[in-house]
Amino acid sequence: MSIFDRLTKNAANEREFEDIAMPRGAARPVEQTQGGVAVYKPKSYSEVVEIIERLRKHASAIVHLDEIKESTAQRVSDILSGAIIALGGSMYEIQPKIFIYTPSGVDVMLDQ
Repeated sequence: MSIFDRLTKNAANEREFEDIAMPRGAARPVEQTQGGVAVYKPKSYSEVVEIIERLRKHASAIVHLDEIKESTAQRVSDILSGAIIALGGSMYEIQPKIFIYTPSGVDVMLDQ
């Protein structure tokens, strides 16, 4: 059993995202723009796995963690940070609790 299988199983048991119930297979980006960037507001661990799969396909993702519990947001951030480091990509905080994850070779210019 992989770590993602365990996370998905644990999330189902713990109901970590208890305030929103999503039908199975309904995990979709909130918005997808041309240029290969998808915007996510994860409500379940299956969406976290979907984000990682997107990063594995050398695409970028903006992730909003501002609408979930602090402990859950930290867990999701830790999982995605580990995944992006393993894939050789980068992570940038755009605003508090809003991050962009980019694959290797994608540069992000943030206004300082």
